[in-house]
Amino acid sequence: MSRTLVRTTADATVLEAQELLARHGIHHLLVHDGGHVVGILSDRDLLRARSPFVGGLGEQSRDAATLARPVHQLISRRLVTVEGKATLRQAAERMLDAGISSVLVGHPTHPDGILTWRDLVRAAYLD
Repeated sequence: MSRTLVRTTADATVLEAQELLARHGIHHLLVHDGGHVVGILSDRDLLRARSPFVGGLGEQSRDAATLARPVHQLISRRLVTVEGKATLRQAAERMLDAGISSVLVGHPTHPDGILTWRDLVRAAYLD
């Protein structure tokens, strides 16, 4: 679990979110609106939304415009959580049942951390 939670605002752009993910070497951002977490944005959400032509020879203005979209249009608003005392198995079951790649640990609007599938793989095979 990571206790370092990187946040962005609901009105941040796709480009700003991509830069945050790259700068911090992470795959999930917490999105807040007025101080409360309203959703999670994953790198997969960004890949789905971004035009494959951005930065290429076939790029058109509509492709570049995808980088200016606000992240609140892309986020998963259903916050799935586990309690801090949950086992890794319980967290994995929540992720699999919900079809997601991370869960918040603690209260959904003020989480203590985030647990991702990468954390689960690391715990299962590397610890």
